[in-house]
Amino acid sequence: GDLEARVSGLWTALQELEQTLIPHGLHVVGAGTPEEERVDLLLALAQSAHGVRPERAGIEALVTGQGVEAALTASGLPADDVTRAAFAS
Repeated sequence: GDLEARVSGLWTALQELEQTLIPHGLHVVGAGTPEEERVDLLLALAQSAHGVRPERAGIEALVTGQGVEAALTASGLPADDVTRAAFAS
């Protein structure tokens, strides 16, 4: 009953985790995600989580450690509070 449902739920969660993370290299212990994949992931997150579509150069600036201000400048987006919050989170 309850144990079977819990095991089934755990199996479903593991399958979902495998399908979402493994294609992005997050399953390789000790190896970081390649820069291009990080940029792609952050571009997708900016759009889905914050509703903004920055230029790729803005996200590349973040990934290479240039900081929020440089990323905002390169993003092609207004440097308002909404955009700043998306780049800082």
